[in-house]
Amino acid sequence: MNKVLVNGITGHLGYAIAKELKDRGYHVRGAMRNKSRLDQYPLLKTLNLEIVEADVLDELSMVQALSDQDGFFQVAAVFSLTSKDPQKTVIEPNVRGTETVLRAAAKAKVAKIIYTSSIAAVGFSKIGEPHRDENHWNLEATDPYTRSKALSEKRAWELAKDLGLKMVSVLPGMMLGPGNKAPTATVKFLIDVLKGKIPGALPTSLSYVDVRDVAKAHVDLYENSNASGRYIATHETLSMSQFIGEIIAHRPHARASSRTIPPVITRIFPYLDALKHMVTGSPRTLTRALVQDLICREQRYNSTRLSREIGWTPRPVKESIRETIAWIEQQSGLRI
Repeated sequence: MNKVLVNGITGHLGYAIAKELKDRGYHVRGAMRNKSRLDQYPLLKTLNLEIVEADVLDELSMVQALSDQDGFFQVAAVFSLTSKDPQKTVIEPNVRGTETVLRAAAKAKVAKIIYTSSIAAVGFSKIGEPHRDENHWNLEATDPYTRSKALSEKRAWELAKDLGLKMVSVLPGMMLGPGNKAPTATVKFLIDVLKGKIPGALPTSLSYVDVRDVAKAHVDLYENSNASGRYIATHETLSMSQFIGEIIAHRPHARASSRTIPPVITRIFPYLDALKHMVTGSPRTLTRALVQDLICREQRYNSTRLSREIGWTPRPVKESIRETIAWIEQQSGLRI
């Protein structure tokens, strides 16, 4: 089973999975919607992959991309905080995309699928509640992207059963680490902290993990014939104050504050963020729905299933933060 397709190859995790597969000797085919954009990803080009065009909403293109492939890593998903109609532009495409690629995988007779979900599909805990695990589902989320991840994975499992597909899902935490072309939301936040654009910490806790460790988990689960069901792939939970504090520890001269902002003040931030987006065109980083899901909640998970079944040992988050900062500075040519 040495021929595999990675869909979502231009993303942070997609690249990391492709690199892990190449390092292990796999023939990797990468799918992207427009091959003419490949020159925008010089790091990806160094992997010497076979690149094909495919769209998750076009079943024929996905069947063609999956032809003669033993395995399939479905990583691609739509993410947007600025959509005026998130039901049509985020939720529906992610759910329909999942349906399309799984039906295509069935037609192409792919032997095994690794489906990338998210801890968003498991959800947050209220402070003091037990840690969440693979048995939990977050179907009541307010934030459209979060809701789309839960609904998409739920639909994936329904289809996998109906179509007789062998599938495993991986639920990563907030990913850090080198190798990204464009900053993910997590890395963008780290950059904003370094540039002094974050006035303080939201009253929430998030769970972090290195993208390289998540990639390793994907490939280890692919190679493990006994792997089945869902696997949470995240590591350390830090309050946002602690996370900012770790960044400051690596760059003491950063114009940042790790003080926690009271919840009542935090609820004003989405309006300020929207105003900034309107005036400057900068990407949205905080919406009212996202704040509602985050505030006074925490991402605390039991990830022992991965450790127990495949010996997964993720690196410390401090190390990931340090190497992410170094990567950002290397790419920008600046020391922040």
